[in-house]
Amino acid sequence: MQGNKLLYIAIAAVIIVITAAFLLLDTNNGSGEDMAPEQTTTNNQQEASEDLNASEQVSTGRYTDYSAEALAAMDDDEVAVVFFKAEWCITCHSLDQDIITNQVDIPEDVTILKADFDTETELKREYDVRMQHTLVQVDSHGNLIKSWFLSPSLEDILNRIERT
Repeated sequence: MQGNKLLYIAIAAVIIVITAAFLLLDTNNGSGEDMAPEQTTTNNQQEASEDLNASEQVSTGRYTDYSAEALAAMDDDEVAVVFFKAEWCITCHSLDQDIITNQVDIPEDVTILKADFDTETELKREYDVRMQHTLVQVDSHGNLIKSWFLSPSLEDILNRIERT
């Protein structure tokens, strides 16, 4: 009798595992095929609109691409943070999107400059940057004030800035 009970428990466990795996695969495979065509089109249009808005925001605020000219154009009382990001870096992308989304919260005296981790080798050497998702606070002359890694949000960056 004990042997049959264990067999039934084992069979039930296998059935549960197979059912869970099937449901998980079905959920992860949800590519929108079950959606009505109109709903899929609307979602794609919304995503394209959000991408366009994000690119417009990047070029209009205090979050811009790094250049020596952008750094030199800053006033002495302004703060610059260089964000070394890589296109292939998931956490970099997440922070980039958070900065874009909350760009209006960047104070007037703060500029965040995006530097391409994969191409800015001389800049990485200057600030001893060894990994992507490194942030470096510099003064308006490019002198290192401090550096840190893996800020998850704009709020975290702003909290880490040292004021003189």
